Amino acid sequence: VREGDRIHAGDVLVQLDDADADAAVRVAQAAVGQAAARAQRFSNVGTVVSAQLLAQAGANLDSAIQKYERAKALFDASAISRQELDDEKRALDVASAAHASALAQKTGASVEAQEARAALAQAEAQLVTAKLRLAEMRLVAPADGVVLTRDVEPGTLAQPSRTLLVLSLDGE
Repeated sequence: VREGDRIHAGDVLVQLDDADADAAVRVAQAAVGQAAARAQRFSNVGTVVSAQLLAQAGANLDSAIQKYERAKALFDASAISRQELDDEKRALDVASAAHASALAQKTGASVEAQEARAALAQAEAQLVTAKLRLAEMRLVAPADGVVLTRDVEPGTLAQPSRTLLVLSLDGE
């Protein structure tokens, strides 16, 4: 815009160099895409697989408990040897450990899914910040009016305390 130009609300008055801000937006968009994919993967696959492993381990544990209880009854009736009872006890211990491991894995998958969702939220917040910075590279007219003075030329370094334009807004 030039001195004396008539301006309207929303007109771009000054466009600052936005290459860095634009690149930051693109980087933030890519980070959101990656975080969203990771969150989706943990939400869908991790939870389902860990739930299935836990169900399988639970079924194996139930079976091992039944076999051990039968073996104990048979041992008490002197129908099987101590070795056979010990074998069923070891199988029960293995099934119990596998169940505990599957339960821990399910809890871990849940934690990983929460971490992935948190990373997504963080990436989305960084994208919002980057977009705000990019928007700050454009100075727009707050209302209709006239440009009284223009104190900058293209390529001039803009500084926070420097006056770039003086406007006379309609109605003021």
